[in-house]
Amino acid sequence: MATIMLVDDSPEVRRTIADCVLVGIPGDHKLLEAGKATDAFECLGSGTVDLIITELRFNQGAMDGQRMIDYIRIEDSNVPIIVVASVDDESVLYEVRGATRVFSKPFRIAELTEAVASLLPSVPVK
Repeated sequence: MATIMLVDDSPEVRRTIADCVLVGIPGDHKLLEAGKATDAFECLGSGTVDLIITELRFNQGAMDGQRMIDYIRIEDSNVPIIVVASVDDESVLYEVRGATRVFSKPFRIAELTEAVASLLPSVPVK
């Protein structure tokens, strides 16, 4: 069983991504949800996280997704991080530091599901 943390200030986006993971990835996975970076750090402090899926820009809190990723990389350089970003200028996606994969919204569910499966330990990729 893998533990996946979803970080997005939109509960609807978190629910959509959670549904993709639960339906599209074989196995019984634990999902942690955070609406802002400080909530994400609390989740990280509560145990091992195998994968993080995060937004790049948050409407809540003082820390954006890039700074959160920078702090996470200081503590754990190995945890895979997928960024799912809403950006007006797609060139921003090429400047993201520390992410394993980067997607822009709207994203293709099949591509996100494949990326998640490929980054989780012992999950077969379809």
